[in-house]
Formats: sequence, structure tokens, C-alpha cells
Amino acid sequence: MIYLLILFTILFFLYLSEIKGEKSWRIPGSYIIWILFVLVAGLRYRVGGDSLYYQDIYPSFPLFKDLRNYGLYENGYGPLWYLFCATTKAIDTRFFIMQIIHALIINTAMVFFFNKYSRHLLACLLLYYVFYFLYFNMEILRESLAISVFLFNMKNLIDKKWIRYTAGCVLSLGFHLSAVVLFFLPFLMMTLQKKYIKVSLTILFITIIGLFYILQNKTDSLTFLPGILLIKMHSYGTREMNNLNGIINNSMPFICYLLIYLVHGRLIRKGSEQSGENRQDLLFKVFLLFAFLGGFNEGIFRFTNYLTPLAITYSVNVIYDVTREKRKQLGIVVSCLGLFILFAHKSLYYYKDTSGLADHTRRYELWYPYESVFTNKEHYGRELIFYNATQNLIDLRNKK
Repeated sequence: MIYLLILFTILFFLYLSEIKGEKSWRIPGSYIIWILFVLVAGLRYRVGGDSLYYQDIYPSFPLFKDLRNYGLYENGYGPLWYLFCATTKAIDTRFFIMQIIHALIINTAMVFFFNKYSRHLLACLLLYYVFYFLYFNMEILRESLAISVFLFNMKNLIDKKWIRYTAGCVLSLGFHLSAVVLFFLPFLMMTLQKKYIKVSLTILFITIIGLFYILQNKTDSLTFLPGILLIKMHSYGTREMNNLNGIINNSMPFICYLLIYLVHGRLIRKGSEQSGENRQDLLFKVFLLFAFLGGFNEGIFRFTNYLTPLAITYSVNVIYDVTREKRKQLGIVVSCLGLFILFAHKSLYYYKDTSGLADHTRRYELWYPYESVFTNKEHYGRELIFYNATQNLIDLRNKK
């Protein structure tokens, strides 16, 4: 199976580099893995949930000559997404060409980021592949392009180069409306500093009460907001997961990364050379904030997507730092517990029974079995799972 081939490839190079100590395999191994990522994501055929919809509507996206007829965020899609699709169509109108270019962008950005912010590139690629590869490459196609821009732009945020950072945020916003949150990251980083934490928690508590009341009950009264933003707020305010079971399930990633953060806090207290907060620590706090709030509303949880690559490098760096400690047992146990919780969360997600959408199916069938453009084979159950789920969501919105 193609998915296992990639997993074993990553583990093989990780073994050579980290266990046997043959560091010379680190870069060649990462290139081979990057190529596999691009080929598997780029050459898929009707694999993934959102990918089915994008493939079906791709012929309707404008060519260069038609772009002038499309307004800003027409049909909810950003102008740079239309420009991106027009560019790929200029090369070839077949959908898999767009998939290949998309896979090149997102996976190049990931490898670049992991290599820049961690000394353990292969371990980062392992976590990315196991937990997030399918999601970033086969589901959130538009948002992953916005995230890719942000990954190259994050250095400007860390270095406080505000003009460059703002320009990068505008580019991300051109691909996906959720990138509006990037403009608020500097403020959130400032308020989450230890010296402001009491005030921040008070503001946060008031914000949570007001925000969720608005999302759940009063979106129709916010007529002064842009129409597309109201649609998004209403959509995420009616998700099925906005209930107790959904809150418990969505809180699992927060618990995982909170444990990693607590392990890192222990390392900071023990080592004077690590004292104080750097801007990556503050960004990870912002990620934890979004993950916590995301337990109550899926729309806010989507904001974690932008900082998930940082969470991967942060976690890998902490785990490797723990292994160098003299008394490392507790840190290793807590870190492994956090990863186990994340693994359990993902397993529950993929193994969810979807028989209510298509008889005798589970959610993982959106991605398995894998089909390529060389076979052009469709799976009827996969189509039913996605499109029936989409229709159920539309019906739920209309009822509210």
C-alpha cells in the first residue's frame, strides 16, 4: 500500500540518521520523502473529501481572460485562488496538474519550515505525515496555500519586520479568508506574555462568553460584517461537533500539546540558558489558545492550521531535548502520552462510522484505497460519504 511505503521510507531514513548516527542521510532522505509526498498527493484521483468537490467544480473556475468578471471573494473564494487556478489551467486544464503544483507548494513550504526551525527534519516529517499530510494535501486545498505563504512569512513575524509581515498576510488572505487571523498574531503574542497574563485571561474569559453567544445565536444580526464572513460564522456555528461529545473530541489535540508545553516549561526552569520567553514560545502559546477555544467551536479550531507546523517543530525539539536530560524518564513519559492522545484523536476521526452516509463505510474510506490518475477509478462509497455529509450540513444550516 502506497501510504505504508511512505511511512516505512521515513522510518528507514530516520533510523539511519538518528539511531545509527549516519547524519549524511538526513538531506538525501528528506529529498526522497519530499518527492514521495508530491507524487502521492499530486497524482491522486478522487482521493480525499474536499478534493472531490474541487475536482468537480474545477472546470468552472475562470481562465485568465475571465478573471476580470469575478469579484473579490466571489462564491467565497479568494482572488489569489482564482489566479492560481487560472495559472494551472494555462499549463494544462486537467485537474491533476493543479494537484501536482499544489503539492509542490505545500510540501516545499513544510520541508523548508521544518529544516529552518528544527535540527530534526526527519522526525518532523514523520509527525507531519502521520497526523497532517492527508489533511493539508487533500482537504484544505485553498487554506494550505495561505498557510504555505505564512510559513515563509513567519520569520518576519519573529524578527518584527512588520511591513514585510503585513504584506505576507495580505497574500495569505488572498487565498483564504481565515488568514485574517494572521493580522492579530502580534497582538496575541504580546498579550500572552507572562507579565500580561492576568489581564489576558480576564479579557479571554469575557471574549469567550460573547464570541460563542454570537456564533451560536446572533449571526443574523451582524449585518455590518461582510457577507462571506457572516456565511462562515453561521456555518461553523451550526457544525454537528458543537456539542459535549464534539467538545471532548476536539479538546484532545489541546491536551496533547499542553503536555508538550508543560514538559518544555520544566526544561526552561531547569536550564538557565533557556530562561525567558522567545517569540516561538509565544507563538506556541497562541496555538494552544486556538486549540483550547477550538474545543468549543470548529471555526476557531481552524485557526490552529496556520501554527500546526510550528507545533510539530516545537514538539520534536522538546522531545529531543528531554532525551538529553539526566532525569528524562518523566519528560519522555509525558511527551509520549501527549503523542498517544493525538494518535487516539486521529484514529477516532479516521475510523468514525459513516454508515449513515453510505452503507457499511467508515471515514477513512475517503482516502483509502488510494487511486491514481493512471487508474482513474472511482469509489461510489467515497462519493456518497462526502456529498451526503455536505448535504446534511446544508440542511443543518437551513434549519437554524
